[in-house]
Amino acid sequence: MEIYCDESGGPDRGVFLTSAVLIDATEATRLLKDFRRLHKLPREIKGTGLPDAARHDFFELLSRKEDVCTTVVACTRVTKLGGWALKELEANIIYENLIFESCRAIPYSGQPNITVRPDHGTYKKGIMKEIGSRLAVSISDHFGAETFVTFAESHLTPGVQIADVIANTVFRILKEGAALSDDPFCKTMHKAGKLKLLDIELGKIRPEWLTKAAE
Repeated sequence: MEIYCDESGGPDRGVFLTSAVLIDATEATRLLKDFRRLHKLPREIKGTGLPDAARHDFFELLSRKEDVCTTVVACTRVTKLGGWALKELEANIIYENLIFESCRAIPYSGQPNITVRPDHGTYKKGIMKEIGSRLAVSISDHFGAETFVTFAESHLTPGVQIADVIANTVFRILKEGAALSDDPFCKTMHKAGKLKLLDIELGKIRPEWLTKAAE
């Protein structure tokens, strides 16, 4: 079971999110190969600057993959918890929780091993190593399966490039105040249950006053 992750936005942009994509490595490679047959693009495919026609074809190809599942978890200033987190928490703490929560929402296939591959270049090497170690434990505890977290170079990892396009697309939707169900790129996957969008929860570091307010 392989999950690829990437982030978009940030605390200073009012929206900070990660996407987690469950897709077989071979299928990810094949999808990008098919995508490049349709559009002349750089070696590394990124959501930023992707033309609308290419973005449409990307999601059309992705929606045809039977076993693909994607979850996006977002921390936004329009919610009380998101607004508090973006203002009070360090970016790497939010990032770690976003990765965990987006992976947690992926349906577990029952395989004994899980490999999570987020994009590698977000924070300093020491911080990323600590995040990776904690994520391996938390995801393993959640699914009850041995978990390996390996930060990957995007230009060498098709699954991360797929996660990048999804994260960037959902970021654009949220910044515009729109909904996945109405978006021309995402609506097919969203209606089919292959693309979910969730608000961040923050688990044990969620402020008590917010928890009580929700009750």
